Amino acid sequence: MGGPAGLTAIPGMAGLALRAVGHGDFAFLASLHETLRRAALEATVGWDATREAQRLKAMIRPGLDQVVLLDGRPVGIVAMTAEPHRLWLRRIQLLPSDQGRGIGTALLRFALAEGRRLGLPVFLRVRRDNPAQALYARLGFRITGEAPGDRLEMTADFGAD
Repeated sequence: MGGPAGLTAIPGMAGLALRAVGHGDFAFLASLHETLRRAALEATVGWDATREAQRLKAMIRPGLDQVVLLDGRPVGIVAMTAEPHRLWLRRIQLLPSDQGRGIGTALLRFALAEGRRLGLPVFLRVRRDNPAQALYARLGFRITGEAPGDRLEMTADFGAD
């Protein structure tokens, strides 16, 4: 990814950029994960900080996944994987204080543009109770299946926007 100091500017929002996750980002990513998931996990299987830290370390791919920056401040994470038949948007998470400001829309449009560039549809999984489904649908994603863990699979043709 190009740009100053390894940053990729995201079109559509001033100050929005991505940079590769480094090992020094784990504290931020752990805090983000806890902020977004602790209440739901406490209500079901219980919150186990050690288990969640191990799970997070297994999920995060330093050098591949991207920290979302707004004016240089980390506000989230995006993870995409180009597969032979699709661009998989594996993760898009933002701090609650930065949700509803157009950041997610700009990131999704960036993923759609990347899918278009690669000639691949963009695929994601979303929890059934996640209100972001409405945003995904507005940007051209449609439900294409179900996945374990009460999740839906959604796909947008690379031409969607």
